Amino acid sequence: MEGKEENKEPQQQAYRYNIVFVGARRSGKTSLFSRMVSGSMAGAYRSFFEELVVVPGTDTRITCRFCDLPGENEASPAYLSGANVVVVVYDAAIPESAQEAKKELDRARKAAPKARTVVVANKCDLLKQGEIEGFRKAESTKWEDGLFFAASAKSGLNVKEMTGEIARVAYDNRETPEPAEEQERTVRILLVGDKGCGKTSLAQRFSLGIFRSVPKKEGPAPVIAQEAKIGERTVKIEVLDSAEDSMARGLDRVDAVVVVYDVAFSNQVPSLKKWMNTIEKSARKTVVIAAFGSKCDRIVGPFYGLRKLQEFAGDMIHKVVSAKNGFGVFAAFRDVAKSCLENRNNDIGVEKEMDAGSCSNISKCSKKECVTF
Repeated sequence: MEGKEENKEPQQQAYRYNIVFVGARRSGKTSLFSRMVSGSMAGAYRSFFEELVVVPGTDTRITCRFCDLPGENEASPAYLSGANVVVVVYDAAIPESAQEAKKELDRARKAAPKARTVVVANKCDLLKQGEIEGFRKAESTKWEDGLFFAASAKSGLNVKEMTGEIARVAYDNRETPEPAEEQERTVRILLVGDKGCGKTSLAQRFSLGIFRSVPKKEGPAPVIAQEAKIGERTVKIEVLDSAEDSMARGLDRVDAVVVVYDVAFSNQVPSLKKWMNTIEKSARKTVVIAAFGSKCDRIVGPFYGLRKLQEFAGDMIHKVVSAKNGFGVFAAFRDVAKSCLENRNNDIGVEKEMDAGSCSNISKCSKKECVTF
């Protein structure tokens, strides 16, 4: 009809915004997170997910990367530093929970001073009927500079509205580089390897700073990015933990592929050869290929199999790491990212560094961290 405006599809941005959830103990943070992910408290747990969210009041859709960060005792505050928005959750029915949430909020602001904060009082379904609005007005005055929501993971109260407002806060607070610049400083690394080799534990140790004896598998989606200083540049490193059946789909959109193997098992060369052949057939020629020997904390005494592995690796990046105690993990991923940048531009002027824990020639290394091998 003439004069009638056509419905426009929301414009999609190429940026990603990191939304990190923290909270008081037993606040229902994970239940609230599951409600956002699947629309139900009973949905399968995922510690992170990406979703396109329409920014309220605009015709823009942005990619929000939501991450459920473990509690204070499990994760270092350093892993909050890449957040655009920090969501702090507490139990509306327990006053002590709000006090604990304030400590979490202070910790988040120290770790991510540029991030905006959103405070959520969960479990409002436990309040008496008619009390929720009065509770919301009273509580919202207690949180400085933070957007406040009274919500319920159980009933779904305000969860959808909260998700939209979180996207708006992230979008309004953006200090986002142009897409080309963002792409230039982002390195994506795909982990492959035999079942049980420790891929998921390495990804979680690097991205979240945690170790679970039985890691919760999240599939091939990327974890929240971590930043690393390489020369004069600050680089975003994204790690994808891929299942074998989805590996081929990931090879065309990564800068590096790391083959992970378990150093505690003897004669891993045949397995490495198998993975290298698969990668060389499917990957782009510019992809960096590396190998990480995982679970080195399980090695006691001399590790005689290392020489064969080093000979097979040749000039390829080859690191020995441990997700359990964190040995060499960050340095190993950083060195792979450095090699990716050198592939893009050989004149970036990055000086080669050899940090404690990143040495691959352990049999000849005299560093204190390496002599146990």
